[in-house]
Formats: sequence, structure tokens, C-alpha cells
Amino acid sequence: MFKVTSVLLFALFCVAFSATHKAHPCNFQETCGLHDFKRVAQADSDRIHTVKLHLRQNNFGASCPSLLDAVSNPASPSYGEHYSFEQIGELTWDQEAIDAVHLFLRQHNVAKYQSKVAPNGEYITVKAPISTLEKMFSAEFHVFKSESQSTQIVRSESYTIPSHMESYIDLVHGIHNFPLYNKHSKIAGLVKAVDGSVTPQLIWKTYNMPNSTDATPLADQAVFEGLGQSYSPADLKQFQKTYKLHEQDIKKVIGPNSPNSCASDPNDCGEANLDVQYIMALAQTAPTVFWSIANEDGDIFLDFIEAVAKDSKPPQVFSISYGGPEEGQDVADMIRFNTEVCKMGLRGLTVFVSSGDDGVAGSQARGNPSACGFSPQYPANCPYVTTVGATMGPESGNPEVVCQSDLGSLITSGGGFSNLFPTPAYQKTLVTTYLKTASNLPPTSMFNTTGRYAHPSFLLVTSSVF
Repeated sequence: MFKVTSVLLFALFCVAFSATHKAHPCNFQETCGLHDFKRVAQADSDRIHTVKLHLRQNNFGASCPSLLDAVSNPASPSYGEHYSFEQIGELTWDQEAIDAVHLFLRQHNVAKYQSKVAPNGEYITVKAPISTLEKMFSAEFHVFKSESQSTQIVRSESYTIPSHMESYIDLVHGIHNFPLYNKHSKIAGLVKAVDGSVTPQLIWKTYNMPNSTDATPLADQAVFEGLGQSYSPADLKQFQKTYKLHEQDIKKVIGPNSPNSCASDPNDCGEANLDVQYIMALAQTAPTVFWSIANEDGDIFLDFIEAVAKDSKPPQVFSISYGGPEEGQDVADMIRFNTEVCKMGLRGLTVFVSSGDDGVAGSQARGNPSACGFSPQYPANCPYVTTVGATMGPESGNPEVVCQSDLGSLITSGGGFSNLFPTPAYQKTLVTTYLKTASNLPPTSMFNTTGRYAHPSFLLVTSSVF
């Protein structure tokens, strides 16, 4: 498991990070607790491997926050004037960086047909032999095998962006990324001995929601899935019949989905089934997309955000029920994810992210009290997502409170302050008031009071969801 420390990456607010990127040591010491990939051999030098070179995008990360505030703040005269896919491209297409990278590739005998630029210039996909990539980025690839996922990946402990390319390339995806994430529920044990259960009808009653089936077809939505999760169309149909919901199929499946695995191991479908069934119950008739990332990929969130960036007509709302400890992630990866979500906001898209199931300590404290502490979760830590926590009580006829395992809940709703992202302007007044008036707070020396107050933005009753 990760050892939670109070000193993390906050110094990066003041200093630029090095061009050398290192994976968390737990990946090679087999102590992460979030995956079981083990190094088994040196990678074949002739093996073809794919990486994505993320470009600077005219330093778009610096300008995006003010642009987003202009279109999302109700007090702004530009409120609601979202950007088209083409207008985003006008802002992010960085011809100088693209030309510099193409020259860099030619110098390493990577032909033009071996690379492809994303539609709006966010990154360049490159397919090249391992030996070539090792020379380009001072890497050393090995084969890593996962028994639980029955798959292999090739990764390096680190890579370095050459100094003459630092001003053009922000990061390289596919060299040192491991899946340091977990899904935020487990089907086994969902039926816990509490007084009642959460159903669509209970949610409607609790929040005075209508049982509506008139969602506009223009307001589409998507669930993000990864780590081998699949949903079952048969289970979805049975769920809709059981709760007398509008019967509707998933509009589109993007990525892998293996419904047959649900019968052999319910945990292969627990998270995905839950996500699909309840998003479709609360927004009945809204077109819904199942957006899945292959389980052999390292950073599922970067994979996802890359796919959305090149999609000219993505769903308008995304729901993500996955996360991992901020401490274990690559800083450049998190910053790029945040920039891309900011860009999604400019397009009028919304991303909801689960705050986590393990309180402020994070999943690394499960069964390991020594790991208790303050561990912000990614991507809930990103300022441009809406983080959603969990409550309990109404299912038992009691007042609504935050989910807590010591009160009988299966989970303790996540919470905390980011050690990487500072408090955004829209949260500063709220956070200042909270820190001054909240009772029973731990000593402020134990957490970053100036970080993004990540968890949660709002809460929804979820304890004992069926």
C-alpha cells in the first residue's frame, strides 16, 4: 500500500517539474495494492509500441481557466457562449510544436506514417520499436504481467524528455503509466444488513424528483468504465422492469464490453451495472453511452481524455466512479487531465466524479490502519470536475447524513483537500468560511488548507443501492 505522507507535491506550485518523469516506486516493489503487474522480462527491442506525445497547445493550460470562467459564470456577459470543436482547435493547434516533434521523430528514423496528430493538435500518436523509444526518451522497457487481468504491458520506470523538446512536449503517455486506480464499489456485499435499500423511487422521493420520461434527446450522457468492467444488457432490462422504468437500451458502446463475464464473476460487472442502471433511471430516455477503456492501458483517465478530445460530438455529461491516490500519480498527467477537463467545460460538457469510498484516508487504508491519514483522490481533486459524495439515512427512514462505515454504511464518503491543485476562485469564499466555522476539524497542519477542496461538491443518497 502507499504510505500516506503530509509532504507531497505542493512545492510544484512554485517550481517547474523536471523533464524526467518517474513512476511511483510501489509499481516495482509490488506494494501499490491497486494492481498486480509484476516485471517478468526485458522487452524485445523490435517490439512495436504506441505512445502519445502530449504537446504544449500554445500553453493553453494557462489561458483556459479565465476562458472557462467567462462562459460558465452566470455573472459573465459571455455566460453560455460555449466553444465549438473547431473553435477549440483554433486555440490549441500549435504548428511550431507539431513541426518540432515531426523533426524530432525524423531524426530518430520514425516515418511520418508512423505518427498521427490529434484533430485539434493535443497530442501525436507514435508507433515505433521499443529500441527507438528507449533512445528517444532515455527509457528502459520491461514486460509486466497481471495475473488477475490476464494481460501484459511494457513499461519503463522512468523517461526523460530531451531538453531541446521540453518547450514542445509536456508528457509522454504510454511509457511509465500503471493503473493506480480502483472502482468505487464492489457488488459482493452490496446487500448489507441495514434497514432499507436505495431504489430509484427512494431517490425521487428524497429529492422531490419527478418520475420523468421526457428527457430531450439532445441531452446525452455517458458512464466511464475501466479496469475490465462490463455491463449486462439483460441485467439492465431486468432492473428497468423491476422498478417500472422506461425500458431503454444503451445507445452506443465505445470500447470493450463482455456481458458474458457477469455470470461467471459478478464483480466483473458490479460497478458498470450500477453506473448504467442508475444514470438511466434518473435521466430516463436520455441517450446513454457506455464508454469503456481497455484494461491493459496504464492511465485510464488519460486514455479517456484523449478520446474525448478528438471526438467532435461527445456526450454532454460524463459520470466517473473510479479514482486513485493523488500521491501515486504522475504530476504532468494530472495537470494535463485537468486542462482537458477545462477544455470540455468550454465546450459545454460536464464531468461528475465520485469522491471515493474511504473517507479522507483513501483506499490505501483499507485493512491497513497504519496507512490512515489525508490522501486526496484523483481525478476528484481536479478543479474542473464536479465531485459527488454519498449519503445515508433516507433508506432507513432517518435524516440524511454523510455515509460512514461506523454508522452501518458499506462506505465512508471521500473527502479532502488537494496537495497539487490550489483552491480555485469559485471555492475560496466557501473554503475560508468552512475552515473558520466548522467544528471538530483536525489540526490544519495535517492537510493542505490552500488546496482544491475536492471532496465533495455535493452528495447523493447511495448507501445500500440495489
